[in-house]
Amino acid sequence: MLQRLANIHNIPDGKYHVRYLPLDELRSHVRSIEPGTIIMVVREHDPNRIVRISHMGRHPDAERVDGAARFDRARARVIEVPFGEYIQKQASFKHWKVVGFALAHPVDAALRVSQLAKSASN
Repeated sequence: MLQRLANIHNIPDGKYHVRYLPLDELRSHVRSIEPGTIIMVVREHDPNRIVRISHMGRHPDAERVDGAARFDRARARVIEVPFGEYIQKQASFKHWKVVGFALAHPVDAALRVSQLAKSASN
């Protein structure tokens, strides 16, 4: 276990698979990514790191992305950037290479939540 994680308990251990769109293929699919899609930056395997997904953002429309990858510390807010710039910035990292992006589209869970609330009250 990594020294910095020595005092952390209950960390899941094992192999986990993440389907992702390789970085070199992403540009050709940009227009088909639906607004609201959650974008996760997937990095190459590094045995000294506990994660492979380093950042998450939200794709508000076909031209922009906002998320943890760009943060204005002075104003404590997320910065919205052009999607092409976001991809280019991620591709430029050499120390911990980005291999692609995992995409997830949130679903409306209101019905499921109401069903669980009803079950809990019975």
